[in-house]
Amino acid sequence: MAGVLRCYPVFAMCLLCVMTCGIQARAGQPSAAAQPNILLVTIDTLRADHVGCYGYKRATTPAIDRIAAQGTVFTRAFSNTPWTTPSHFCFMTGALVSRHGSRDNLHNRTGVQGRVPVMISEVLRQAGYETAAFVSGYPLLRRSGLAAGFDFYDDDMQDKLFGGTWKVERRAPDTAAAFTRWWQARGAGKPWFAWVHLYDPHGPYTPLPGCADMFVDDGLGPQDAVLDAPGTGPRPPEWTKIAGERQDRQFYISRYDAEIRMADDALRDIAGLLEKAGALGSAIIVVSADHGEYLGEHGRWFVHDDLYSQSLMIPLVFGGPGVPRGGKTDSFAESIDVAPTLLALAGIEPPASMMGKKLFSEEGTVLMHTAELVLSESPRPSRCSVMGPSLQLIGPQPPAGLHDYRSDPLGRSDLVGSRAHELKTMRQFAADAITRARTPWPADGAPPAAQPRPSAPLSGKDRDALKSLGYVQ
Repeated sequence: MAGVLRCYPVFAMCLLCVMTCGIQARAGQPSAAAQPNILLVTIDTLRADHVGCYGYKRATTPAIDRIAAQGTVFTRAFSNTPWTTPSHFCFMTGALVSRHGSRDNLHNRTGVQGRVPVMISEVLRQAGYETAAFVSGYPLLRRSGLAAGFDFYDDDMQDKLFGGTWKVERRAPDTAAAFTRWWQARGAGKPWFAWVHLYDPHGPYTPLPGCADMFVDDGLGPQDAVLDAPGTGPRPPEWTKIAGERQDRQFYISRYDAEIRMADDALRDIAGLLEKAGALGSAIIVVSADHGEYLGEHGRWFVHDDLYSQSLMIPLVFGGPGVPRGGKTDSFAESIDVAPTLLALAGIEPPASMMGKKLFSEEGTVLMHTAELVLSESPRPSRCSVMGPSLQLIGPQPPAGLHDYRSDPLGRSDLVGSRAHELKTMRQFAADAITRARTPWPADGAPPAAQPRPSAPLSGKDRDALKSLGYVQ
C-alpha cells in the first residue's frame, strides 16, 4: 500500500479521509480509482531475435517497438517450458510446471498434494476487475482449464481441414475484432484485465495475402538451399510444408516474419482502440511469447520440441504506470515473473503459490535480482533446462549436456567435462527449484483456485489437430 500512496498522492489524501470515517480498505487491495487496467498479449512461437526492439532488421514489430520505446525491454527473458498450454499456465499462475502440473497441451492444472496454484485472473476478479480472454490456438481452448477466473473467455476459432488434418485457430485480425466487440460492449467503471493470445507465427506459416510477400527477397537473407534437395538435411516435417510454394529456408523464414507482422498489426489495432478511448496511457501492457521456434538449428525446422535456447529465449516488454520508460535491462526474467509483477503494479500482494519474482520496485526501477539461473521443464518430467548468463544445462539426468548458448548457439561443444563447478551448481539449482515447486505453499488470503476438472483423453480429432501443429507425431 505504501507504494500505491507514493504513486498516487491525490488518492492518498482521499483514502485518509475515508479511513477517518471508519471505513477500512482491505489490506493489499487499493480502491478502484487506483487500480490500473492491464493488457497481457502473448504471441505464440515468437523468437526474441525476430523482434525489432531486440535488434531484428525487418519491420516485423513496429507496434511492439513503440511500447518498448515507452517502457522496459528484458533482453534476457526465458520461457519456463516450450509447450503452449503449460507455458500459459506459467504466465497465469506464476508457478513452474512442477507446481501447476500441466505438462501437455489441453492438460489442466493438477497442483501439488491436493492444492492448486491460483491464477492471476482469479486474483484480479476477486479484487474487482472485469476479466476477459481472447485466445487463438487449439491448445488454449476452454477445456484446457485456462478459462478459470475469466468472466469472458472467447475461444471461437475456425475449424477446418488443413493438409488432411484438423487445424483450429483464429487469425490475428479476427482476434483483434473479437477484442473490439468486447471493448465496445463492456460497461464503464470496473478496472479490466484482458489477455489477448495471437497464434499466427505458429507453423505452418500461411500469412494472409496482405502480408504474405512483404519480406520475400528483401535482401535480409540470401536464398539458400532447397529444404528437400537430395543430400540436404535435416528436412522439415511434412506438416510444415506449404504446397505450391518455394521450398528454400529463407522463403519460409520470410513467411514466419510475415505472420509475426500480422500479430503485431493486431496489437496495433487494439492499442489504437484504447488510445482513441483515452485508456492507453493508464494501462499496463505486457507483450511476450509462450516459447520460441527452431529455424534449422539443432536439426529442427519450424518446431519447438526441445529445450535449446532457440525455443526458450522470448521477448518480454512492459509498458505503462510503474514501469521504467525507454530502457533495456539484462536482468534475468522468466514467464513466471509476469503474474506477480502485474499484481504488484496493481497494488495487490501476489499469493504465496506464485513462485516468480517482482521485476520492478515500488519506486519504478528494475529490480536486479542476484539469481541468474532459470529452470525450464519439458513435458517429460525427467528432462529440464537451466539457463545461466552464458551456459545452458540440458538434463539434469545423465547424460547431461552443457554448452555456451551465446558463443555456441548450436551446442556443438559439450562442456560437461571442463566446467565441473558450473555443472554441479546448475544441477543443484534444478533439484532445489523442482523440490520447492512440489512443496505445498503456506496459506494466505488469496482466493481459492477453481478446482480443475481432470483432463479428458484426447479424441481422434484432438490428435489430428495437434498433429497438424507438430505436437503429436
